[in-house]
Formats: sequence, C-alpha cells, structure tokens
Amino acid sequence: RTIRILGKCNDLTTAKSLCRLSWQPENGKLLAVPVKYEIHLYSRLDWKFSFALKNQDADCALDDEAKTISATTWSPSGTLIAGATAAGLIFIWNISDQSRVKTIESEASTITTVSWHQSRNELIFAMMNGKVGQYVLENSSGNEQDDAQAVDLSGVFDDDYD
Repeated sequence: RTIRILGKCNDLTTAKSLCRLSWQPENGKLLAVPVKYEIHLYSRLDWKFSFALKNQDADCALDDEAKTISATTWSPSGTLIAGATAAGLIFIWNISDQSRVKTIESEASTITTVSWHQSRNELIFAMMNGKVGQYVLENSSGNEQDDAQAVDLSGVFDDDYD
C-alpha cells in the first residue's frame, strides 16, 4: 500500500524532512509519519489517518527549520512519542490525550535520527555535526523544557577507511 502525504523530492539536501517513520511498539497499531509541523498517525489495518500531534509552537516565532519534524520514535510502552527537528529540538507527546508534555533542546544542529531505549525512559539522538546526544526523562507528565547532553563522536569513525 502507499499513501501520498509528502512532497516529491529527488535530492536529500533539498528535502524539507528526513521523514523517519516509526511503528507503535508491541502491536504496531499506529504508524507515525512526520509531516511538516505535525506527526500524523495512521492505522496499520487500513492505512487511514487517525489523528495528528501538533507542534503548538507552529505559529510562533520559530523559523520553519525549527518547527519541521523530521524523525519520530515511540516510547517502549507506546504511550509517548518523540519528534525531532532540524534545529535540534525534540518534542514529546502523550498519545492518550494528544498533549505535548516536553520540549528538549539540544545543540542547534539537525537531528538525523532519534531512538528510545527499550527498557529505560531515555532518548538517544544523532546530529549532523557528528555528535550523539542523550536525554533521560525524569518525569514526562509536566510541560517542561530541558537541555540534552551531547557527546562529540565526529572523529570516532574517521580512520576506518584509510
């Protein structure tokens, strides 16, 4: 099956989104697709649109890069979902009430991928500047804004192909 939800692009460098999709864990009931300032959720059974998780800051002073979600990941329980942007922001939503519960700020670098630890309330993400970041969620119920820690790994694999 296919669904048309993204603009056509033949060059990754000009793409508006990296479009890192993710299935809801356990039963794979929902597919999360980053679409501009939202994460669209589709039913696995019939591929019909279920609902959208909206970036409440979509109308604020942030530029398009900061607002555009490119990558998604689910918490192991499937109750939370994270969306990452090219400006180094990660937004976390609660699926049950569709509310955004946390905003995480990393360095101002494109986040290319984000992943939730399988057994801990912890996110890891990679950035185009060669750094890998980690964020441990202490409490995901409050609407807080926090900073993430990043480690520079840009030189780790440089000598592999000499």
